[in-house]
Amino acid sequence: MCLDYTIEGKPDWKIGYKVMRQKDKHLYGEYRTEKLRRPIGKWLDEKNFQDPFSSTLEFLYTKNGIFYPKGWHVYESLKDIPILLYSYYVIRKVKCRQPLAQGYQKKSKVGIFKEIMFIKGAKICV
Repeated sequence: MCLDYTIEGKPDWKIGYKVMRQKDKHLYGEYRTEKLRRPIGKWLDEKNFQDPFSSTLEFLYTKNGIFYPKGWHVYESLKDIPILLYSYYVIRKVKCRQPLAQGYQKKSKVGIFKEIMFIKGAKICV
């Protein structure tokens, strides 16, 4: 997921929502090419879970070419999450720390964070 555009400042929320793939009770990244499991209840640094496309980049860029730091893309609220198209996607509530940037993707407010933690027992929907 990449932002369509950024907005000034950093996100000030500490709880958000992350779309993930779930298989056999394990969480994986949004893309099918991602094979690393995301542990629940532990702080996860984004550098340890980068997708193959962006692993060599320090920044990502918006549609209009504005660069922003890489990190976990977290939705601010449930209402911001687009409709999930596939049954293997789940929405998980996460704790967030070390905010890096914020912006919008398809009219949804998204914060970029260095670290997140999937909260135990906080699955929102399948």
